[in-house]
Amino acid sequence: MAVATLLCAGIGPSAAETKAPISSQGCARNGAAPRPAQEARELILRLVGPALPVQEAASLGPAFEQYEREFQAFAERHWRSDGAGWEAANYYDRAKIFYVWWARTGNDAFLKRANEIAVDYRRNYIEANGFRPSAHWSQMAGLALHCLVTGDILSGEAVGRVADLFSLPDNIAELADLAGEMDNRIQARTLEALLLAWQIGAPSLGIPDKQPDGSDWGIPGGNDWARLLRLALERILSSQSPEGAYRFKQIQCGYNLPFMVGILNDALIQYHDQFEASPRILAAVKQALDYLWDKNWDPKAQAFVYLEGSCLDNEDNSTDPAPDLNNLIVSGFGWVYRQTGDKTYRDRGDAVLAGAVKGAWLEGSKQFNQAYTTSYKYAAFRKQGEGKR
Repeated sequence: MAVATLLCAGIGPSAAETKAPISSQGCARNGAAPRPAQEARELILRLVGPALPVQEAASLGPAFEQYEREFQAFAERHWRSDGAGWEAANYYDRAKIFYVWWARTGNDAFLKRANEIAVDYRRNYIEANGFRPSAHWSQMAGLALHCLVTGDILSGEAVGRVADLFSLPDNIAELADLAGEMDNRIQARTLEALLLAWQIGAPSLGIPDKQPDGSDWGIPGGNDWARLLRLALERILSSQSPEGAYRFKQIQCGYNLPFMVGILNDALIQYHDQFEASPRILAAVKQALDYLWDKNWDPKAQAFVYLEGSCLDNEDNSTDPAPDLNNLIVSGFGWVYRQTGDKTYRDRGDAVLAGAVKGAWLEGSKQFNQAYTTSYKYAAFRKQGEGKR
């Protein structure tokens, strides 16, 4: 079946061009009728896409075909072993992954599973922890999609409350602090939370914490998502070194950490395509990819190194190639190709994807999610770049 692919604009104008949110008034629907399936699938791709139908992506070459075939096999295996339980299933947002595969295939099994995971994650992690997730467990796209697809306002409110958490002045200020408790993943999760809240019109309700004396030690609401997005972007871009690396001190010892750079690049791309097409983002993503390729790519292993230098502060402290993580990086190459028409980035992206399908360990729940949480965009960006020059 044909599933609509939402094409994005090419290179942005010299000044940032503000887009329109999907819904400025929240995602609850009027009346009890469910959202039509085709409309829901198109909204999914608008929020977290673009993506090609599975058969079309698979036709692009052997690596793409293997990527799609292995998804189907391991998605079933992990559903049998993990079910809808958030702790086993949802690190790196399997709810989002299954929503996207429903949009790409029309297979309602993926929709059912996505809804179940999203609700379990919201109730048993986000709500159970007072809307205060750690940055690495902030998987907000699945909840935003649940709100859009089902009209569940509780999922929309959860997105807004988590965005309120990331809006705290200390967190926004620390986005540029290379010596502080900051890394590219925290930057990305902050930008993602704010962007999703803006996209779906999530209310900024704050997180109350009433004390026995009547005082409130909670997190305030009333945030302006657009203002905070622009402020966060400024802070994040200022943390990039002139040569394109991100040299955070804690857990990285000043070395570039490729997979986290890939996560940030994806968030920057979402900002550019969904909120404001700032030309500074293309420059930052391109420079980051050039550095990764020149300094962190191991051509023999067809993978980026985990960390570019030894760091005892890092839990893994590995400078070995990590093909499991290639697909957290690959979409950026497709996007730069789409924006510029430079086939260098298409060819590099193809090599990154080939290394991923050759070396990824999909038996692991986390590793499966890492392989598919954003990489579905690569084929669509690649197609959109054809014929640019």
